[in-house]
Amino acid sequence: IEKTPSFKLTPDAAGWFDHGTGEGGNILDLAYQLKTGLPAAKLDGEQVKVALAFIENVVGATPSFERPLIRPSLPRTPQAPAYSVIRHQPFSAYGRSSSLSKAALYLGSRGINAERVAPYLEEVTYAGSDGQERYGFGMTNVSGGFELRRHGDWVKTAVGRKDVTIFRAARAVAPWHAFYSMIDFCTFLTVDKPPVDAYNYLIINSDSLVGKAMAYLEGLPAGFMVHYPHDDLAPIRRANPALAATMRNSGLEAYHRLLDFLSAHGWSGSDKLYLYTGFKDWTEAREQQLG
Repeated sequence: IEKTPSFKLTPDAAGWFDHGTGEGGNILDLAYQLKTGLPAAKLDGEQVKVALAFIENVVGATPSFERPLIRPSLPRTPQAPAYSVIRHQPFSAYGRSSSLSKAALYLGSRGINAERVAPYLEEVTYAGSDGQERYGFGMTNVSGGFELRRHGDWVKTAVGRKDVTIFRAARAVAPWHAFYSMIDFCTFLTVDKPPVDAYNYLIINSDSLVGKAMAYLEGLPAGFMVHYPHDDLAPIRRANPALAATMRNSGLEAYHRLLDFLSAHGWSGSDKLYLYTGFKDWTEAREQQLG
């Protein structure tokens, strides 16, 4: 059970705060970020229109939004921990006694070979405003922040600004592989066993970061992208297909948004959804397979 929230809403859902990014605001700010992938400061008139159009597209036009939009939100600089990096070093699968580290054992519990993924990971020591040192392992993102699994409970944690992660291939021209979590990327490395730096990798650390991924890819020549999207409703669909049919699938929506963008810019590609039909992602399917 996660005891430390990563995202907080006010009781009336009018305000929010993301503990991972250190950002907060009202429902319009959130809608604008989800639509554009851009940080929301003080929205101007056109940006407000973008946010309102996004809300209407998602939930339909309804008077119920009139009240919360004008109510006070969480402060933009709330008193919540803002994590800063103390030090970081290359990831090691082994501890001081040459036995597997706790992080490596956690990865093993997810069906992941810690030695194979180690070249892409780092161990990070970080602290909050209380000065207490914390530990985790994960990947650097393009903004210089870290996308981590927190030591002990292995909850997702972001240190510094949240962003996508990019690993470029050693050769000038190579296919791309797009993942929507660090763990899925690690599953790919474990199963396919590619040489280090063989491919270009894009890890979209949150569905809301698709816009940032597109901004990065826009400046690159068109290529070939292999997608590993999340089917968020797969577990619900197994238990209650009728209920799943009424719900949004944010994982597949994010995938199709990226796919549409790439197609419009001359990219080609494929997806690997067939590897985990009936499951949210490849890692979940592997865990079921391995017991």
